[in-house]
Amino acid sequence: MLDHFPGFPDFPVFNTYKEWFVSLQHWMPSAKTPDRVGVQERAPGIQSGLHCHISPDVEFRAPCWVGKNVFIGSNAVIGPNAIIEDGVFIETRASVSNSVIGKDTFVGQGAEIAESFARGDTLVNLESGSVIKVPDRFLLCALRQNRTAQKAGVLSRLGELCGKTEGELLWKHLLLNKEG
Repeated sequence: MLDHFPGFPDFPVFNTYKEWFVSLQHWMPSAKTPDRVGVQERAPGIQSGLHCHISPDVEFRAPCWVGKNVFIGSNAVIGPNAIIEDGVFIETRASVSNSVIGKDTFVGQGAEIAESFARGDTLVNLESGSVIKVPDRFLLCALRQNRTAQKAGVLSRLGELCGKTEGELLWKHLLLNKEG
């Protein structure tokens, strides 16, 4: 049964968000393996992936892990205990500490993410497990649609393009022609 990261049986991952985060922190140094091309140590305790654009005046507080294709704007503060996944965009003067920013997430200018897991527009408090959807896309949002939203059917897309009445007429026309 997979209830912990490899080599860390004392750190369960599925009981609470807080335990998951602690487990992730213990496991992250093990993630830098020879087969992970491009992971570099920017400073002691600061790991980053390929193709990152990190402003020179970002303040890192170790330990921090930054994925690939990440943008971090000027005067941002990252860490301690920050895990920034692939494709994240963090704007100027934002702050991330004791938190995980999920893949393809936008963190807006001046936003402060602390003791949380953020993915898309969802923010989860690691201690309490409380969840909130952030309605302001300038603070927190997804940079990409999830795959189910991308796979809308041809007829629904056609309906969106044509408008409701035209879409219904087209659908009726297709059904009538199919029967005849």
